[in-house]
Amino acid sequence: MKPVFSILGDSISTYFGYNPPCNLVFYTPETAHTFGLRSVEDTWWMQVIRAFGGELCVNDSYSGSTVAGQYFPAGNHEARTANLSTPQSEPNYVLLYMGVNDFGLRVPYSGEDVNSFATAYRTAVRRIHESFPHAKIVCITPMRALPPNCAPAADAALALPETETAVSFGKKPPMTRSGYFQAIREAAEADYCILIDLAALPKAYHSLDGLHPTRIGHEQIARAVLERFLPPDAP
Repeated sequence: MKPVFSILGDSISTYFGYNPPCNLVFYTPETAHTFGLRSVEDTWWMQVIRAFGGELCVNDSYSGSTVAGQYFPAGNHEARTANLSTPQSEPNYVLLYMGVNDFGLRVPYSGEDVNSFATAYRTAVRRIHESFPHAKIVCITPMRALPPNCAPAADAALALPETETAVSFGKKPPMTRSGYFQAIREAAEADYCILIDLAALPKAYHSLDGLHPTRIGHEQIARAVLERFLPPDAP
């Protein structure tokens, strides 16, 4: 049987016509064209699914969403974590690619509730486990993006490092990306998930805005994932 995949993500994993109708989408027809995507087949996640000979169940990606937060569309919210199946199908694998927006908004790394990143990420993973106990959860640390105006094959050293610090406004302390990535690593280990640590790679993907991948950028993410993850039931 073909492996069945669902995705829980943010804008990087959206694509028009492939997300729930209420979800905000970054890759609209116009934006997809601007970033060079010719069809959904150019997205990183569909390239991964096709490489495995699999099929898509649900892509519950929401542009601008964080993992942390008490309310929808936070990635840990039950309305997100339980919305990864259809009446006809449940996922064998859930690809969880989130965290960029938490960093951008300087969500605290640690804390006692889901307003902190580490607790929210663990909550998301546990809720997915509860809803789909037979599914394997694949936790992916976000890959670095090249700055705007860089060539697709530019040196990854041009990308901001894992220790990049977010700009701090007001009384909020500066945050480094490494804290978020480490929280993902620890959650994956604690909850027996598959970890794909793209953040640790000396690689970066092509982007027009320093965040969202172009067609080439999606290919670079997909290639990095495929180099580190292949389901046992893949052809």
